[in-house]
Amino acid sequence: MVLVWLIIVTLISRDKFGQGSSAGYSKNNTRPMTQESERMNEVRHIGFLKVHKAASSTLQNIFYRFGLKRNLSFILPKKSHYLSKLKYFYNPIFPSFSANNVTPQNNKYDILCNHVVFNHDVISDLLHEDAVFIAIVREPFDLFLSAAYYYKYKWEFPYLVALENETFITDLIRYPDKYEAETMSESMTYNPMAYDFGLDFTNVAEGENITQEAFGDFLSKIGNIFRVVLLVEKFDESLILLKRHLMWRMEDIMYVKNNVYLSVDKNVADQASSVSDEDMLKFRVRNRFDYGIYNMFKERFEKQLSLEHKIDEETKNFQAAQRTVDQYCLNMKAGNAIDSHPLVINATIWNSAFTVSENDCNLLLMDELHFFDLMKSRQLTLGRHYGQ
Repeated sequence: MVLVWLIIVTLISRDKFGQGSSAGYSKNNTRPMTQESERMNEVRHIGFLKVHKAASSTLQNIFYRFGLKRNLSFILPKKSHYLSKLKYFYNPIFPSFSANNVTPQNNKYDILCNHVVFNHDVISDLLHEDAVFIAIVREPFDLFLSAAYYYKYKWEFPYLVALENETFITDLIRYPDKYEAETMSESMTYNPMAYDFGLDFTNVAEGENITQEAFGDFLSKIGNIFRVVLLVEKFDESLILLKRHLMWRMEDIMYVKNNVYLSVDKNVADQASSVSDEDMLKFRVRNRFDYGIYNMFKERFEKQLSLEHKIDEETKNFQAAQRTVDQYCLNMKAGNAIDSHPLVINATIWNSAFTVSENDCNLLLMDELHFFDLMKSRQLTLGRHYGQ
């Protein structure tokens, strides 16, 4: 299986996907950049914080594909697909600097996009000095519901499985001391965004003892570190903002939704409707750190968006192209493709023409864990190149 995907990676570098040049824009300029200047200026050194249940697997797919096409190196954990579940303990990196004579350029990696509990000191030592730090946030109650169902029914986390199906949402809200996981490395429902961003607490009791002053200092710190923070609720606008900040092209941000758990949507809606106003007040206190992070970055996102020139028009153009790509790839997956020719996305004021092939679709549709295995196999090949 890995050999097949390695062949695909080889082919993708020769494919026509990405041969066009998406227009680069400033706030007050709609003149597209040339392909040469775009490639010279595009950001290739990235630290992406993969926040749980916040469309982060879709973004990871985007970063994986971007790096594959450019032979970039990735910080990949040697065991599992988590680089860390604890702030001060990181899993060994695959491959290590000493293994098989593998040494990334200047002992630095190009991209981080796997799950990690954020520790700026550790991560900044692994990335290039000019790396741009990026994250994504989601409305905390929506994230809480999504995580509670996903990790109870799909991954069967013990602390969630132990709760009654009919009342586990309200039980978690009303009695976190009783029903939450014993440690934050096991919890996906108690301020999970704050934990991903590196707020220093290991359980509910420690979280309750964090002062507002200490949390304010934490917000200031991460606010200065993360240059671009996307918003799940405005996902397509976020991608256009990302594209502009990183000087990428439209084909670089194409996506098919990844790791979406749909089988319990009706139950989610039913339980959400049973949450009272009093419960919501409790939840806002319970997950106050997530709300603090979300509100800060949402406010900044909206300000950034308001300063961007004609971003609504570019977003609509992107959405039309994305729907076309999405349908083309899904039809190909289902065996309903009209023909085997690559899909052509025509040029507009916002993008140059580009094509999407079957190989591109394979990568767009690849699930997170299979893509991770592919990246590890491919990194060994890249490592041999560095070691020469």
